[in-house]
Order: sequence, then C-alpha cells, then structure tokens
Amino acid sequence: MRLGVLVAANQYRNPALQAKIAAGVDHMSGGRLEFGVGAGWKEDEYRAYGYDFPPPGDRVDQLRDGLEITRRLWQDDRATYHGKHYRIDDAVCAPKPTQRPRPPIWIGGAGPRVMRLAARYADGFDLGKHGACGADLTPGEMGASFRELEAVERTTKRDNRLQRSHWCSSTLDGDAKPLVDKIRAYAGAGLDQYLCAFPKERAAEMVERSRDLLIPAFA
Repeated sequence: MRLGVLVAANQYRNPALQAKIAAGVDHMSGGRLEFGVGAGWKEDEYRAYGYDFPPPGDRVDQLRDGLEITRRLWQDDRATYHGKHYRIDDAVCAPKPTQRPRPPIWIGGAGPRVMRLAARYADGFDLGKHGACGADLTPGEMGASFRELEAVERTTKRDNRLQRSHWCSSTLDGDAKPLVDKIRAYAGAGLDQYLCAFPKERAAEMVERSRDLLIPAFA
C-alpha cells in the first residue's frame, strides 16, 4: 500500500520544509510515499488560511523552485539553490528518503507550463478538472490533453513516459457497469490511473463496493 496526498499546494509550506517532512514520511513508512504537488488554484482556500494568492505565472515559477529544492535536498548531501522565489544554502536533509534515488513525484494541474514541469521533474501527471467548476473531463478532452503532454515529453527527451491519472467524481449505486464503462473510456484515451472521488459521507461503503464490484471487472 502506498500513501501520500494527491496534490499539495506548493505555497502552503516552505518547499525545503515540505521536502524534509516528506522525506521523514517516506523513511517512517518504509519507502511508501507518493509525493504529489501542484502550483495551487483555489483562491478562497488560500484566503481562508491567510496565504497570499499570487498570479498564475508566479505560482508556476514558485512550483519550479520548489521542485528543484525538493529534488536537491533528497539527492544531495548538502544542497544549494538560488531561485526566483526560494533559496537554500548548504542545506541538509537527514534522514534521506528510503526510496532511491527519490520517492515518485506527481504533479497535478493543466496547461503547457505545468506539463513542462511534470516532464522535467516528475514521474506522473494528474490531469486537472475543468477549473473552478470542477467538472470531469470527457474522454475526448482527456485524449487531447494527453497528446499535448506527449508533445511536451518529446521536447524534454525523457527516458520513460509519465504516468497519467485523473481524479473523477464516482458512485457505485446498484450496477457497476456505468462506472466500469467510464473507466474503460478514459483508459482508451490514455489514462493509467483512475482516482475515484466518492461522496465523503459514503466513502467506507464505496470502498467496500469497489472491492466487490469494481475491482473484479478489471482483474
């Protein structure tokens, strides 16, 4: 079993501190961390917690600095990096993550700049929903986004393909066929991991129904 958050907003913690916390979680869990991070998008959440909400371009630049700091702290004995928004000088991260060379990094979001960061720094890309409305993408929209991602990957000359995921509104009332068909349509568009977003108040029930009805359909 793996553990981690889907997408942590980069600005909620200093990236050096976040990297050290994540390394500790990976160490204590015996190397099971999946590190998910993004540039942030939900302005009212930022305001609620007293954080500034920079323009989109600045948030992406901050994410780039955060990713650079995270990778250096995890991999170097002593790390130095001077970015546009964050810096570290001769910084130490101990203990290192158990997973070597580092835990898997997932970047969530959409758009060419975030895709370029994913292609450069990450192992997986979680494709975002429709902005503020939060609607699921259609298989056609997903396929178009993944073709854009593939074009970005080619420019970075990656050794391997980014894993692709999407967090989708899901329910399992009665027949599982509608959800099975939805997952298969997304898989046909290039999706590797379908993340079920069940109603919170029914999460335990939905997990049990997934075990009994959904997982066997793909066994």
